[in-house]
Amino acid sequence: MKQNGTHEKEALGLYLHIPFCLSKCNYCDFCSFAVKGDFSTVQQYVDALCNEIAAYRYLSRKYELCTIYFGGGTPSLLSVEQLSQVMDVIYKTFSVSRYTEITLECNPGTTNEDKLAGYKGCLVNRLSIGLQSVSNERLKRLGRIHTYEQFLEQYETARKVGFQNISVDLMSALPGQSLKEYETSLKTVIALAPEHISSYGLIMEEGTPFYTDKTIWESLPEEKICVAMYERTGELLTGAGYEQYEISNYCKPGMYSRHNSSYWIGTPYLGVGLNASSYLQGEEIIPVLKVEEAGRMLRFRNGDSMKEYLLCYGNRAGKGEALSAIDEVAAYQYCSRQWREIEVLSDNDRMEEFVFLGLRRLEGIRLADFEQRFQIPFRTIYQKSLRKHINLGNLMRYEKEGFKYVALTPQGMLISNQVFVDFMF
Repeated sequence: MKQNGTHEKEALGLYLHIPFCLSKCNYCDFCSFAVKGDFSTVQQYVDALCNEIAAYRYLSRKYELCTIYFGGGTPSLLSVEQLSQVMDVIYKTFSVSRYTEITLECNPGTTNEDKLAGYKGCLVNRLSIGLQSVSNERLKRLGRIHTYEQFLEQYETARKVGFQNISVDLMSALPGQSLKEYETSLKTVIALAPEHISSYGLIMEEGTPFYTDKTIWESLPEEKICVAMYERTGELLTGAGYEQYEISNYCKPGMYSRHNSSYWIGTPYLGVGLNASSYLQGEEIIPVLKVEEAGRMLRFRNGDSMKEYLLCYGNRAGKGEALSAIDEVAAYQYCSRQWREIEVLSDNDRMEEFVFLGLRRLEGIRLADFEQRFQIPFRTIYQKSLRKHINLGNLMRYEKEGFKYVALTPQGMLISNQVFVDFMF
């Protein structure tokens, strides 16, 4: 796979959704399906995914991929050959910088040394490993397919084959979890020294086994324990040399997730695969839009029906040749069959997103960036909400390198969603 690309094009993130799992976790409401021993659909899906990627070749005129992210589901269920097939089509379709961050979510129990080495050979340069807890009892209750020992083996093997950028995911506020137990997970992971650690509080999502289980609700930690877990996360990680750069994310200096960060600063992105969302300017998909919508930013997502997705893309050659051979308007017509919830964003919509995504970052919002993007000072729009939350101690103003910023305080991070509500129109 030839690495190519120039620095003249604008940045674009690419998200690829791999919806397959060996089994579905008890807390998960993502678009994912248990393969149950039948992997034939996985290859059909990979073929279809390649066709969808090829259909978006028009975007390569304007954009260069700054990040590529394989999420799921369990992307590490893909064979090396399947990942290589997808990467080949990406490199044939888009400009890709040699500095592009390429992340693959990886679950313990789904890889071995040859597979991880193969992924690295496919130019994956960052792994995101879902651990969640070092307690095997806790993992079983969550519905995870692995033990801590399997995680550790996977982590050490990834290091052995040369991965130098690894993120580990943890969860807090789990049913029956004590502060001490959570601290044990944190300290154990810190001792491994991954480049990045994410720690997310459990959210009880409607439609999941956890949500419908009364005993789970009754065993959730009290709010004060959840707060203590969040505060202890910051104390232990910053004490170990990690930098907090977002509400739930910490990294060694310079090792932040460039893909996730691109969402928070408003970089356009393309999502391919089932239920994947995109954020693009209207002019890039004008074949299916009204002319007056051309200059607006749009958000849309693919459908979540595997049957419909395979019917749309899977009846063509599996390596992207068919859709890459037809004209761009016809290719877009294939893509538009899958689009759902097309939203044309108003200036107010974009301001809202700029604020609540920007405030998720520890750095907060650089006010000059807001004014440059929207041609109006931040205070003109949000003076009342700004004054309110500064007085309440949830927001702070500061200066860095000659620029003025607004950011959440530690107190504000604990109630961030309540703060964001006051910045909505």
